[in-house]
Amino acid sequence: MFEIYQESGLFSGADVHKKFGLTDAILMKLAEKHLIVTVDFPLAHRLETSGRDVANFNHLRPYAG
Repeated sequence: MFEIYQESGLFSGADVHKKFGLTDAILMKLAEKHLIVTVDFPLAHRLETSGRDVANFNHLRPYAG
């Protein structure tokens, strides 16, 4: 695993930050290049409808054995 550091000031003025918060704003940006795995349905829906790669972990639970 690795951590990608993003300075929060880069997202403080973003429209998505104002509407959904800092964490979701950063995840939306990271989703431009990375798959996001989450259990947060509203976030997953926003990512999916914006054409970004996302996996809602709750949808994967039946396949987890």
